[in-house]
Order: sequence, then structure tokens, then C-alpha cells
Amino acid sequence: TKSFEEWRTETGQDARSRWADPQFVNPRALDFRLKPSSPALEMGFVEFDYTQAGLVGDKSWTNLPTRYAKPEWEWPPKAVAVSKGFADNFEDYPVGVKPPGLTCYDEAPLSSIAITDETSASGKRSLKFTDAPGQQHEFNPHLYYTGAFDHGKVTFSFALRFEPGANIEFESRHWPAGAGFTTGPGLRIQKGVLSAAEPLMELPADTWIHFRIELEIGLAAPNAYDLVVEVAGQPERVFQAVPYRAKGAGGEYLNWTGFTTHNQDTVSWYLDDLAFEVED
Repeated sequence: TKSFEEWRTETGQDARSRWADPQFVNPRALDFRLKPSSPALEMGFVEFDYTQAGLVGDKSWTNLPTRYAKPEWEWPPKAVAVSKGFADNFEDYPVGVKPPGLTCYDEAPLSSIAITDETSASGKRSLKFTDAPGQQHEFNPHLYYTGAFDHGKVTFSFALRFEPGANIEFESRHWPAGAGFTTGPGLRIQKGVLSAAEPLMELPADTWIHFRIELEIGLAAPNAYDLVVEVAGQPERVFQAVPYRAKGAGGEYLNWTGFTTHNQDTVSWYLDDLAFEVED
């Protein structure tokens, strides 16, 4: 990676630009006035009242943005303690509620996430996701866990059962505060095909399928994971060194792990025996 000075010397661009602290009065409090010592003032920048910036004119013009719904901004997770592991088989909650310990988003009454006794992989209950068209966000309903994994061997395991046509994604993300995320280990089920960086195998609908993802976390860890898939009545499938979707993503730190749903039709799927294990 070149420094700004090296890039400017090589390209001849930004000859009169400066790379410096603008010296805002108090950016944490959203006070972006400039201090008298700011290099921007030295370069001739003329301050203005930025609180008055925006659309100007009659109300028929300035009110136009209110006619459009703003997409919900998905903030990166707040700093959390390093996870020692998590497990839930959803047996201890009443039917119809959302499980504690996990963050669940839906757009009721169109979509929902709730405990159900309709089916289960091991006990009597599981977690049911119901998707439907017409939602504001196409990734809803979705669920995530924000425990952080920063070292050792991590194992993600879970069981899924989906109706025909369900499109589901599992991801574990490296999501620094104040920045966009990159995806580490991830799986996608679309039209009955399981994919990671590339298609892996076909999966049957209306059948409980068990997944186990094993990876190393740390500065020297490879950006790849091992995957085991168990379908009832079929030989166990093992996929080794499956690459992360994003090159260089998440090898040293993962702090968002969850499931998103991407369907244009009304469809349901089920999650059970969710476990995240950490070995030092």
C-alpha cells in the first residue's frame, strides 16, 4: 500500500491537497465547526453554517424527500465481550415467542420468527422463520448473535429444515465499528442448492439437515473453513478448506453470526440445535 505522498508523487494528482487532521471542534458531539488552527482555514476554506445545508426553495420542493421511505440503516454491532460459546435447542420457551440471547428482526404480520412445536430436529420445538413478499427489507426475517470470536478453534453447528423454494443465508462477519462488514464463513441455500464461494451440493426440502463449520480464528489463521453436512439416509459430506467469500475477511476476528432470509414468495424454514463452540 502506497502512502499519500508516494501516490501523489507518482501520479501528479492532488498536488495542492493536504492529508491532515481538519481539527473539528468536537466531532464526537457532531460539532463540525473548525478550530482557528485548522489547516483547512490556512488553505482558504471559508466556513459556512452546515446546519442550514440541504434543499432550499418552496415547500413543494423541500418536502419531496418525505414522500420516500428511508431504508433502515443496519448499524454494526456494539463492542461485545469475547464469546465463550453459545447453545440453544429452543426447548425451554413457549410456542410463539422469540428466543432470548439472539437478536431477531421480522416485519410482522408479513414475516415472523417464533418458537414452534410443528417440527424439531431433536426435541419437541424449533425456531420457525416465515418469509413473505412486500416487506421493506428483503433480508427479513433475520437473526444474529453478536458474541465475538477472536482466537482459537470455533465450531458453528445447527440443523435446518426448509420448504421448497426457501432461500437462506448463514454468515459470520468481521464488522469493525464505524465500517462496513466483510463476510467470513458463509453458506447459501437457493433453489435447493447449497453454495459457499461456489455450489457444493443439492439439498432435499422438508428434511432436517445438520451442518458443522470448523475454523481457526487469529492473525495467522487461513481464510477458509471445513464443512460437514449430514442429510438423513445419505453419506456424510465433508468439504475441506472452503474459502471465505471475501478475500482477507474475518480471519482474525468475527463479531456477527446469523441467518438472513431472501424470498419473493411466502415460505417457511426451521432452525434447531444451534451451537457455537470455542476451543483455545
